Amino acid sequence: MGRLDNKEKIRHVFLEFEKYDKLHQEFLLEFENGIYNFIADNLDQYNLYEGFSDDLNTFSVSLINCAYEVLEKDNNYPEYRMEMELENMDHLFLRYPSPAGNESFTQKFTQMAKAKMPKYFPALYQLSASGFRLLERCSTYRINSFLLYFYPKI
Repeated sequence: MGRLDNKEKIRHVFLEFEKYDKLHQEFLLEFENGIYNFIADNLDQYNLYEGFSDDLNTFSVSLINCAYEVLEKDNNYPEYRMEMELENMDHLFLRYPSPAGNESFTQKFTQMAKAKMPKYFPALYQLSASGFRLLERCSTYRINSFLLYFYPKI
């Protein structure tokens, strides 16, 4: 009987991996198309550098991980730990520069990137107030990181 339980557990793990892979592919496809269209519509001059697709893939994985991390923390951390996480993010923002350049583009890009997340993670609508603030900071940090890397290359 124990052997059958192990096979069932393994099957369950593989099914979870398949769900994650499908989610990632759908998110990446929509996100990548949205980014390309957004860049074309909002920047007068740009040259997408070699390796941009790989960087975009890494960025999309980063946003997926951000959503998972925040959901996990919101479901399992007591309120004082959530406040500690928020304080840590605040300290990180004080040390980390914001993207310099086209402010309008940065603001629109940030809004567009954040708007895509709830479609693939409907549980984000159920976040507590602290969870939502953590999601806001975490996603903004990852978007800023991408833009800081992206701006000098276009």
